[in-house]
Parts: sequence; C-alpha cells; structure tokens
Amino acid sequence: SAGAEVVELNTLPSQHAVRENEMTVMSAEFKHGLNAYLSALPPYFPNNLTELIAFNRERSREVMAYFQQELLERSDSSCSIYDQEYRSARSKSIQLVRTNGMDPHLSQKKLDAILVPTTSTPWKIDLVNGDNRNGSSAYLAAVSGYPSITVPAGHVHGLPVGVSFITRPWQEPVLIEIAYAFELLTQARRPPNFKMTIQT
Repeated sequence: SAGAEVVELNTLPSQHAVRENEMTVMSAEFKHGLNAYLSALPPYFPNNLTELIAFNRERSREVMAYFQQELLERSDSSCSIYDQEYRSARSKSIQLVRTNGMDPHLSQKKLDAILVPTTSTPWKIDLVNGDNRNGSSAYLAAVSGYPSITVPAGHVHGLPVGVSFITRPWQEPVLIEIAYAFELLTQARRPPNFKMTIQT
C-alpha cells in the first residue's frame, strides 16, 4: 500500500439507483445551456435545440449514418431548469450520492479520498449493436460536485484503464498529491498507439 491505508467500501450508491434523476437533471441543464449558446449564433445557424434536431434530420444520411440523436431529442422534450421536476430530481440525486453516499464515508471513516474504477474496460466500436459500456463512476463526482482526478491504472487487452480519486470540496491539493504518488508508484501509463485489432 506504500503507506496508504485502504478501507473497503461497499455502500456507495449504484449508477442504476441515481440514473433516472441524474438523466432528468442532465437533460434539463443540457437543453438550457445549449439553447443559450445557440441563441447567440448568427441567424443562419440553428438557434435552439429544436432547430438543431431538425437540421440533423434534414441531413441524416450524411450526419447520422451510424447513430441517431436520441439524447438530443430527450433533452429537447425534458423539463426546464425552473420546473419543480428538475429541482426535485437534482435534490434526490445529491442526497443519494453526496449526503447519504460519500459524505458518511469521508467524514466518519476519516478518508482522504475515495478510489473507484473510472469506467469499464475499453470496448470495441460496434456500428451495428452500439457501445458495450458497462458503467462508469463519473456520476459520483458529477452529481456531488466534488473534485475528482483520473490517472492511468493499467491495461486490458492492450487498452488503457484508469482509476479516479474523489474527495471533499476544496481538497484539490490533497487529491493531486495522492494521484501523483499513485502514478509514481504504479508507472502504469504507456504512450498511446493505434491498434488495428484487439483480442477480447
């Protein structure tokens, strides 16, 4: 452990438990932010998300040959950030991840940081069946608003995997120290290269 004390945690909220509320929040915030950006563009550009979706549909053979725009459409039909539905979903997400999730571990167990796999092992691109993602821990930092840092942790089938450290607000210096020490100890990073094929 190179001087670190490891405490196993088994009660962090799952991505599945947070997903519905998190998607409500993300969809509403995405629509709000993108509409603000698009509305400032010259008039010959799409000026809101609805117009962008229509723009893509008109050019679907060129811009959507391998995928559709389900997330854009979901966001466009979502609630507003001023609606009670949004406020309620945001509050539930924060309570699950921060208040009842990470805070008790960080404070009661006096942890400097929480270590989690960043995402599932890399997957092959599949234009027919879509991505084969098996989860990510990014929601923990995203929903809680807590600082997070990701570092290389090794390779699976020659492709990189990472781990993320998450800690309390305003503890970024501690987070950087921990991540740097981990990188020095593991030496897991390799220069990237292009692989024509991978074994699975």
